[in-house]
Amino acid sequence: MFFCSNVTVNECLSDYVKTVVGCIMPWQTADTAYPPCATDRQLEHYLNLTKALANMDELGVTFKTGCKDVCTRKEFRASTEISDNSKPGRHNNQVHTSI
Repeated sequence: MFFCSNVTVNECLSDYVKTVVGCIMPWQTADTAYPPCATDRQLEHYLNLTKALANMDELGVTFKTGCKDVCTRKEFRASTEISDNSKPGRHNNQVHTSI
C-alpha cells in the first residue's frame, strides 16, 4: 500500500501512479525523478491505471493506493439491541440504543 502524509489527495494519487508505472506524462516536467513515459506500453499502463482509479469509489481508492482525503469524517450509526433481563415471573424487556 502507498502511504502519503501532508499532501493532497491529488498529489498522493499522482505519486502512486508514477511509482507504479515508473514514469510521468510528458507535460509533468516538474518531477525529474521519473522519466517521461515514452513507450506505448507505458502510456497504456498509465492510462489504464488512472481510469481504474477514476472508476473506484473513495474507499476503493484508499484501499488500493493508501491515499485518503485530508479531512476527517466521523460516521455514526444507530444500533438497537433488545436484551431480556427479566427475572422469573417478570417481563422486563429493555431496548438499548447507542450512537
